[in-house]
Amino acid sequence: MSAITRDQFLDALRRSILAGGHRAAEALSAVPGDPAAMWAGCLRGDILLWLASWAGVDRRLVVGATCAAVRPALGYIPQGEDRPRLAIEAAEAWARGEEGVTVDSVGGSEQAAYAAWVALRASTRSNPSAMAASAAAQYAALAAFRDSAAVDAVAAAADVASADPALAVLFAGAADALARGLVRTAYMAAVADCVRTQIPWPVVEAVLTERGIA
Repeated sequence: MSAITRDQFLDALRRSILAGGHRAAEALSAVPGDPAAMWAGCLRGDILLWLASWAGVDRRLVVGATCAAVRPALGYIPQGEDRPRLAIEAAEAWARGEEGVTVDSVGGSEQAAYAAWVALRASTRSNPSAMAASAAAQYAALAAFRDSAAVDAVAAAADVASADPALAVLFAGAADALARGLVRTAYMAAVADCVRTQIPWPVVEAVLTERGIA
């Protein structure tokens, strides 16, 4: 049960000057019920992360959720390339509020992850999944100081999944583009569950109410 009505919630999104407002309203309007039910039923993790940032949820919670969502992508980074993992770990430490971990130190790790992406792109043995995984780690760290980066991070991680030929067997017989779309959809649904675990609806509602957004 939500104290904010469905119409109030959707209207606030549509009034947003941010580009993602109408996209979020469109995605959430397809989910029945009040805002609490919409948050619980949305299968778009990228939409939930955007919404959390737009609402003004504590950035550390948003970064923690983003890191949890993209961490599995690290398995696609070549052995010996540690910079993307270190970027995720720095962002996670900042999200936990660990002493001595600052936004500036996370920024340094983010730049190192970007350098790893450049190196992977230049490698003669580069592959799309490794590059996308490195980008996902970079964006997850960047989310510590840029709102839009959380969505970019999970979009890159979705590219990891959809670029993995091994996952095509899950959708045998499907056209390649359709298979990639199905893998991406399944990943975003998993991200949505991850976001809800890290950021339950009452947290979002409290911030929306406090700020008078809805």
